[in-house]
Amino acid sequence: MTPLPFRSVDGAGAAGRRLALVAACSAMLVFALSAAILPAALLRAAAELRVGAAVLARVVATQFGAFFISTLVGGLLSERTGKRTILMGGCLLTAAGAGCWTVVDGLAGAHVAAALLGLGGGILESLGSALLADLYPERRKFVLNVTQIAYCAGAAAAPAVMALLLPLGVSWRFFFTGEVLLGLVLLVLYWLSPAPAPAGSVPAAAGGPAHPLRDPFVRRLALALFGYVLAEAGLVMGAAVYLQVRHQAPEPWAILAITLVWVGMLIGRVLCAALPERLPTERLVGGLALAGAITLGAQWGASGWPASLALFVLAGFTCSGIWPLIVALGVTRRPERSGAAAGVVIAGGSLGVVAAPLLVSALIDGPAAGLLYPLFAGAMLITAALVVRA
Repeated sequence: MTPLPFRSVDGAGAAGRRLALVAACSAMLVFALSAAILPAALLRAAAELRVGAAVLARVVATQFGAFFISTLVGGLLSERTGKRTILMGGCLLTAAGAGCWTVVDGLAGAHVAAALLGLGGGILESLGSALLADLYPERRKFVLNVTQIAYCAGAAAAPAVMALLLPLGVSWRFFFTGEVLLGLVLLVLYWLSPAPAPAGSVPAAAGGPAHPLRDPFVRRLALALFGYVLAEAGLVMGAAVYLQVRHQAPEPWAILAITLVWVGMLIGRVLCAALPERLPTERLVGGLALAGAITLGAQWGASGWPASLALFVLAGFTCSGIWPLIVALGVTRRPERSGAAAGVVIAGGSLGVVAAPLLVSALIDGPAAGLLYPLFAGAMLITAALVVRA
C-alpha cells in the first residue's frame, strides 16, 4: 500500500497529523460506545430508572436529534473559530453526557444525558472527519475509512463486552464512567493536534461555491448519505427481529447476526481503505450501493434463516465503504469550506437513523415484513443515482 504522504499542511508536521488520526479514530470509538451502551443494557437501565423499556428507548431519538443539530451548527461555527476548538467542545459535551448517565435517576435526566451525548457525537464525527480531510488532502478516502473501521470495532465490541460483564453484576453505569474518561483523554488528544486555519480567515475566491446549505452539490450528497444511512440503520436495527419473525431463526443466531453484520462492515472498510485514491469516487460509490441494493433486495427471495443471515452479512460487507467515500467526496469538492460541507452532508445522513426505526417498527411484524429490505434496497439505488450524477 502507498505510504501516507506527510507533507506540510498549514504547518502541521507528520507527528501532528498522526496524532490527529489517532484522535479521530478514538473519537469514532467513543461515538460508537455512546450509541451502543444503552441498547445493550436497555432492560436493566429501564428497571433501575423505573420506566418501561419502550419509553426509555425513545431517548435514542433525542440523542440523534441532537446529533443532527450539532453537525450543522458545529460545522458552521468551525468556519469562524476553527475545527479544533469546536472538537474540544464536543469532547466536553460527550464526557458531560456520559457523566449524566452515571447519576441519572429518571426519564427527564435520561433525555438530558442523551442530548448531551448526541451534541458531542455529532461534532466528533463531522468535524473529526473534516479535520482529517484537511490534514491528509492526498489520502482522504484512506483516513476516513480508517476512522470508520474504528467505529465498527467499537460497535461490534461494546455489546460483546457488556454481554460478558453485565451477568457478572457489573452495573451498566460503569460503561458510561469509562466513556467519561475516554472523552477527557480525547480532549487532550485534540488539544495537542494541529489546528488548520478556520475557513473564515481565508479570503473567499470570487465566484466560489455557494454556502453549503444552499449548495446543490452538497445537498445532493446529503440526500445520498440519507439513503445509505437509512438502509444501514435498518439493516442493523431490524436484522435480529426479521430473522426471528420471518424465518423463525434461533434467538442466539438472531442476536449474533448484529455482530456478524458489523464484522462484515469492518472487513469491507479495511479493504476500501486499501483502494487506490485515484479510483473515481462517484463510480466506486455507485458500484458499492448497487451491490448493497442487490443483497438487500435478495431478502425477498431468501429461503430459510441461514440464507437470510448470509445476505445480511454480505450486505454489510458490500456497502460498508459508502459513508466515508461520500463524506470524502464532499470535502474534496469543497475543501475551502470542509467543516460546513461535512456538517451538512453528515446531518442529512443522520436523519436516516431517525427514519429507519419508524419503517422497521411499522413493517417488521406484519404481513408486509417481506417488503422491508426491498424498500431499503430502493434507498440504496437512490444513493447510487445521486452520487453518480454528482
